[in-house]
Amino acid sequence: MLPFYSLTKKQFAKILNEELLEKKSELHAKNIFLSIYKSKTQKKLFQHIPQSMQRWFQSNIHLNLSLKIHFIEKSEQDSSVKFILELKDNKYIETVLIPEKNHLT
Repeated sequence: MLPFYSLTKKQFAKILNEELLEKKSELHAKNIFLSIYKSKTQKKLFQHIPQSMQRWFQSNIHLNLSLKIHFIEKSEQDSSVKFILELKDNKYIETVLIPEKNHLT
């Protein structure tokens, strides 16, 4: 299975075009990208996507991130939390969770 998060929208559209001979592959790739990256649920993932593409996606693409938490540090000053995440290729991502009054950033 192909890891979705390692593909660009252009690469994904090319795969859809090659695998499914789909004429609207760029449009479908854009819609799937928007659904995955912007939607909080996967219900919208396959809206307006042909059933053949839905079946192909479910059989050929996975949405696993494959991240490991490498390090966590909580700030005593502002309660922010720093995370260092390890990727499958042994590279790292640093991200910070910042508490605000009514939400987290």
